Amino acid sequence: MTPDPNSLNFRGFYRAIKIIISRSPQNKYCVRQEDIDWKIYHIVVDENSVSADDILSKTGFDRETVTGSLKRLELSSLIEYDGETARILSLHEMLLKCSIKNAAADPESPIIIENGVIKENPNYKR
Repeated sequence: MTPDPNSLNFRGFYRAIKIIISRSPQNKYCVRQEDIDWKIYHIVVDENSVSADDILSKTGFDRETVTGSLKRLELSSLIEYDGETARILSLHEMLLKCSIKNAAADPESPIIIENGVIKENPNYKR
């Protein structure tokens, strides 16, 4: 389904894109990192598993930009990126990754992670 260029939603979207994209002194388009991440995230969602080279060809961004975006998305626990391919994480995988990350960072957590082993926190007070 192609959007109707005369619809209010399309014109509002077009205006928003024009605001997001601005000119830099070098006459190159500047796009915020969040917008790059959003675009790349949706490519990964559509493909389920996609290589970095495919993302490069679909977006036209340089390799450094795509790699940085994929690493930020992985850090946010949205995708899994092995340096070559990216795949979308299921909701269960996202929740588990966030839980483990937060449990390891919280000193008052009932568990600790030491050398990849989950242990009971001896300092935890009930």
